[in-house]
Amino acid sequence: MKARMRSGAFVTALFIAVAAAVFAPAFCFAFTLPANLGKVIYSWNAKSPRIIYVIGTSHKDAVAMKNGPDTVKSQTEVYKIGQYLAQSGVHLLLPEGFFQSSGTALNEKIAAPAQTPAQAQAMDTDKNLPGKTIAKFVSNPNVYVNAEMLLEKHLGFILAQVEDLNLYQKELGILEQSGQPDYFTMLDLQYLQRMRTARMLQKAPEVADKECSDGLIKTNGAIMTVGLAHLKELIGFLEKGHINIEAPLFAPADYRDYSAGLKVSRLGYGVVVIVPAGLASDRAVLQATGLAALNK
Repeated sequence: MKARMRSGAFVTALFIAVAAAVFAPAFCFAFTLPANLGKVIYSWNAKSPRIIYVIGTSHKDAVAMKNGPDTVKSQTEVYKIGQYLAQSGVHLLLPEGFFQSSGTALNEKIAAPAQTPAQAQAMDTDKNLPGKTIAKFVSNPNVYVNAEMLLEKHLGFILAQVEDLNLYQKELGILEQSGQPDYFTMLDLQYLQRMRTARMLQKAPEVADKECSDGLIKTNGAIMTVGLAHLKELIGFLEKGHINIEAPLFAPADYRDYSAGLKVSRLGYGVVVIVPAGLASDRAVLQATGLAALNK
C-alpha cells in the first residue's frame, strides 16, 4: 500500500513537472543576443523551431522622411542583428511600410532610390558591412537607404509584405494633415496603429509559411522590423493570447471592430521581441513607448 502511494505521488509529481514545462509562461528568454547588438525584452513560445523575430527600431519620420536622433544608430544595429540571425538560417525579412506590386518591391512613400553608378558601386562592396559604412548609407540625405534595403542587397534577404496598405495610407493621410490633431483624431490614429500592429502580427506566420512552401526560404523563421511604438501593443496581444480592437466612437464607417485568435499560435510559431542596443539603453525612449517595465 505504501509502495502504491509512493508510486502515485511520483506520477503526480511527474505530471506537475511535465505540465509546468508544457504550460510554461510565455515570458521566457530562450534566445539571447550579443549585448552590443541588442536585447531580447520579451519572448513567446520561444522553444518553437519556427520563430518570428520582431525588431523594434527607429525609422525616418513618416512625413518629413528625416532621421531622428536614434535612427542611424538603430538602423545600423538592425543590420547587424539581421546579419547575426542570418547565421542561423533566417533569410526572410518583413518590414513595416514595405509594399509589393507585381512582384516588384517598392515603398508607398518612396520608390527604389535613384543611384548614380558610383553610388550603386559603393553599395555593392563587402557583405560584412562595417558599422561606419552602414551609418554612411543611412545618413545620406540624397539617397533613401535603410537597414532592410541593405540586408536585401548585401545578405540576400527575401523581402515580403505584411503591412496593410489601406490602413497604412489612412494613418499616413492623417499624419500629413497640418495642425494639432483633436481628441477624436487621436483616437482614430490609435485605432489605426493598433490595427496595423495586429495585421502585421497576424500576417507574418502566413507569409513565412508561404515563402517556405514556395521554396524561396529554407526555414520558416523570419525577421519583422517595426517602429518601437508598435511593440507594447504587439506584446499585449501575445500576453492576452487574443486580439480584440474596438473602433472608436464617431469613427468612419469602415473602421470596424476586430477580434481574432493569434495566428502565430495556430500555425505553431514563436515570437522573440528585440530592441537594438542603443534604444534599449535609452530610458527616455523606453518610457515614451511604454517598454521601460519590460527592459530589466
